[in-house]
Amino acid sequence: MAAIEVDIPQLSPVPTPTNTTLAEDGDVILILWHESILHERIRVSSAILSAASPVFKAMLGPHFQEGQQARSAERPREIELPEDGAYGMEIMLQWLHGNVDEAFGDDGHPCCVAHVAVHLDKYGCPRSFSLIGEALLKRCAEACTARCSGDDEELFETVAWSAKAAYLLKSSDLFTQFTRRLILDGTEPFSNIPKLAAGEQMPNKEILPVTVLLGMEEQRNKACNLLLSELSRFTESCLRQSCTAIATSTTFTLEMAHNQEGERWPPLWAQQSLRSVLQGLDAGGDIVLGQTVSCNHKTRELISRVALTAIRKTVEAEVYGMCFTCARQDKMQSTCEHTAKLKRRAARPLFV
Repeated sequence: MAAIEVDIPQLSPVPTPTNTTLAEDGDVILILWHESILHERIRVSSAILSAASPVFKAMLGPHFQEGQQARSAERPREIELPEDGAYGMEIMLQWLHGNVDEAFGDDGHPCCVAHVAVHLDKYGCPRSFSLIGEALLKRCAEACTARCSGDDEELFETVAWSAKAAYLLKSSDLFTQFTRRLILDGTEPFSNIPKLAAGEQMPNKEILPVTVLLGMEEQRNKACNLLLSELSRFTESCLRQSCTAIATSTTFTLEMAHNQEGERWPPLWAQQSLRSVLQGLDAGGDIVLGQTVSCNHKTRELISRVALTAIRKTVEAEVYGMCFTCARQDKMQSTCEHTAKLKRRAARPLFV
């Protein structure tokens, strides 16, 4: 899967590094790099950094080289941060210095939020800054998913980045919602998700923990199998359980393919999302089965739309997303003890 280009501002290497002042009396200049090229010098206040981040507090304290040398507004101390992404770090520093209006505009992408979130997580910034990130993530995700309507690959990448950002922001609700959406709308293997960060400059390139990827694959497969199992109870034409003259109605197969807007039935899960299949399940009316067996026993005449809707709701209830608590503890999702809570949360509509 080819990674989709995301337009992240100020990430292209520039011939001359830019100079940004966030604190006029700042006593520290942070030097940021991009692709081994000096990218930006940002003047900041060590007092603000230390108050907002325990990592900066330790770094600028007496036990580390960066904090042992004298610094002042007249002679600020330069500190290089070669491992940090220039874009995400700059936005985070803007927020720490009170410039919370610094955002991504209407063209922002959840990948941009993830770049900031990875630094908020790395530097242990307070929950209040994560709340800013959550608000921006919702806005970016809503705008992005609207723009990529009809493009399954772009939607997959958008939601995957959204899930990563929610994970780093420690937003359990958003994390569960986005992973649920990946299960409902994804057609690609979840093992493709780690490839999205191949060209990104960020300290932690892991998009989602392996336990989450496995958990999503398991939940999607379970839902697909449940759907086919539930339908098989209705498509066996003979109603006598002991009768061996049982055949699946060809009428049912044709009607279901028609409801799937021309797609085949049974569905090809590599091409059709679980959501699209479920939406087509009861899109038509009752399905008349007709006579398909040679025995003289009573056969099922039709499958009502009410029955199909009940099946759809049964399957949807089993797609509830991943547990944030278990993900942070690197536990297998199959052993999660919070399933009931996740199902109640999944009953609420997705915000995107």
